[in-house]
Amino acid sequence: MHINYYKLDSTANQSITGVYPQIRLRGGVFDNGRVPDYKKVTTQELLPETTDLNDFIYSPGMIKTDIISSDILSESKGLFVNEKTKEILEKYSNEYIKFIPLKISDDSWYFMQLVSSFDNIDYSGSVFIDRVNGNREEKLNSYESFCARLGETYIDAKIVAINRKFDMFRIPFSTNIIISETVKRDLEDNSVKGTEISPFNLYELQ
Repeated sequence: MHINYYKLDSTANQSITGVYPQIRLRGGVFDNGRVPDYKKVTTQELLPETTDLNDFIYSPGMIKTDIISSDILSESKGLFVNEKTKEILEKYSNEYIKFIPLKISDDSWYFMQLVSSFDNIDYSGSVFIDRVNGNREEKLNSYESFCARLGETYIDAKIVAINRKFDMFRIPFSTNIIISETVKRDLEDNSVKGTEISPFNLYELQ
């Protein structure tokens, strides 16, 4: 059964944000050979809540919204959200999501990190296509077999079967943050500012 899903981004509309991005790295981040913690953020492994992401400052001319944009840690890694938005999204959290507290100036923010839910994909129930060989359909039975085929050709997903129907998640074939109709309505009903929500049409999710 086809289910409607959406992708959640921070907006780049400068009539809303003032500037893009709304936050940037402060000076001196790499002084004394320091490797800042933001470099450790991936879509593969959740970081501890003690991760130090306090290396950001507001861009001059930015307008504060509930979700703010960054070109360093973009939606492909997660989202910067305020307390209001965290309280909304926390209701839909799962083991693939973590909220890391941080400060920008004296303001409290959170970085919502989402990692790919590799084990939440029913690979045998999904359909993949070989983009090199006329979009020929293929059946694979694991993420390992997907990676093996990816090393041989341009293999892509067409229909992705989900084991557990999360309201907010990421899949290994896309950098998008995917949300359900329920989350979309909750964000809209609470007038969360700074979002860009559009239909997720990259693959059919079942």
